[in-house]
Amino acid sequence: MANEKKKHAKRNTRVRHESERHVRSVIKSAELFYTAMRLNGDLMVYQYGHHKCPNSHYYGPSAREYYLFHYIVKGCGIYRTETKEYRLNSGEGFLIKPGETTFYQADKYDPWEYYFVAFHGTIAKTVMAEIGFEDGYIFRADNPETIERCIKGICKQYPTGALWSEYKVLGKFYALLSEMLKEKGVSSSAQQRKQNLSVLNQAIAFIKENISKDDLSVQRIAEHVNLDRTSLYRMFKKKFNVSVVRYLKNYRMDRAAALLSETTLTCREICFRVGMPEYPNFCKSFKAYYGYAPMEYRKMFGTVYKKKHKQEKGDLK
Repeated sequence: MANEKKKHAKRNTRVRHESERHVRSVIKSAELFYTAMRLNGDLMVYQYGHHKCPNSHYYGPSAREYYLFHYIVKGCGIYRTETKEYRLNSGEGFLIKPGETTFYQADKYDPWEYYFVAFHGTIAKTVMAEIGFEDGYIFRADNPETIERCIKGICKQYPTGALWSEYKVLGKFYALLSEMLKEKGVSSSAQQRKQNLSVLNQAIAFIKENISKDDLSVQRIAEHVNLDRTSLYRMFKKKFNVSVVRYLKNYRMDRAAALLSETTLTCREICFRVGMPEYPNFCKSFKAYYGYAPMEYRKMFGTVYKKKHKQEKGDLK
């Protein structure tokens, strides 16, 4: 029993020493710098550095309270988010977001070397969204040499505690973001336009499906597409050059005109079909929009009405 305890203690000591040697080797191969964090506000660099990773070296699974961007200049490895795993190479980067558990590991045979910068601030989330990371996490550089030059410019040792050095680091970080936006900002803008178009299509489909309801309002439409009224207004104004209220009124009138022209529904039935149950108000709005009262419009442009009227004349003969 005593011999077993000695063997166990000896094994634990060996493992501890191996672990300590591994940690020392990692620290030796990494450069890590911190700022004094006096530039609180929109965007602030927390730490930055460079790491030439040993074979199979890994971090995590763990979560952080700040954003952390890694850019790979050599080798390869894997990055794992809460939902997906990516295999990444030089010229690519990955973003770690606050509060999300992630894991990343250098390749066993060709371990990566990367530069990294940790940051936070009131506009950090917005800026990251504007860059347009693939799946929200992955950056693939079109001009890897430019991105590498920018991030290397950040990851230098500056005098600790000097206010000018913090501005220097922050300025170089903005330069990096500028280059990333230049490369991927166009894709991000296109993606945003696509998203806006999708929201507009959802809003229009909702209007069409609910046009017969007199309580259909801008607020209900905005809630359906998960937007505030102001954002929805801006989308409609940009796309159609009219407000949501005006678009809704126009659609009611256009729909009423189509029903007058293409069906035999009475004018009173039509006013309910377009969500305007008060008949006098419907007639007044229709005439203001088209210049004709509903029945006058039907007599002039109603294809079904004309056909029916012509048929009735023929029957009388």
